[in-house]
Amino acid sequence: VPTIAQDRAGFLWIATGDGLVRFDGYRFRPQERESPDPAARNLGWIRALLAGRDGRLWIGTESDGLAVYDPASETVTACSDERQDRDLVLPTIRALAEDAGGGIWVGSEGGGLQRFDPGSGHFARYRHSGQPGDLPDNRVQALLVDRQGTLWVGTAGGGVNRFDRGRETFTRFTRSETDAATLSNDHILCISEGSGGALWIGTTSGLNRFDRV
Repeated sequence: VPTIAQDRAGFLWIATGDGLVRFDGYRFRPQERESPDPAARNLGWIRALLAGRDGRLWIGTESDGLAVYDPASETVTACSDERQDRDLVLPTIRALAEDAGGGIWVGSEGGGLQRFDPGSGHFARYRHSGQPGDLPDNRVQALLVDRQGTLWVGTAGGGVNRFDRGRETFTRFTRSETDAATLSNDHILCISEGSGGALWIGTTSGLNRFDRV
């Protein structure tokens, strides 16, 4: 079980290696997508879940990209943009976050960072390019939209990054050999915001507290 989420109605959603399961307090019920092919109904490995503010559940899969469960219709729908290139098909999704505008940020293993706009159905993509201010690592492991609306991106080798939406650039915070007050490791596993506004960052070398000035 990689992750669990609770939706607005109070249901628990459990990501497993064999699809998505809903727990209503009494019983477990597999949630599948509609397909005439029984083998295609199972969502397979699920790595990330996000309970949206509107009641929908966003689902990050191992190999089928992003999907969404709508409680109104009780159906699962794949999120894809057919007008964009096929190379935008997402690899393994590791992290999901929702911003104030309802956009869904998607972090994937090797596919970088993307923002899905549910209204238009379009994906915007951010990848490592070698240019100043770009995403330093395409392996995105953790995402957080803090109370101020700022997006924080944790990568597998490029530390923690703060995204400037206006300029569309990333500011990196990484480990330094000469400064003990930096990250213990640039391999980020999770990011959470404390009640006082500090960020708590889990790395492969332990827990870090990041106090923003």
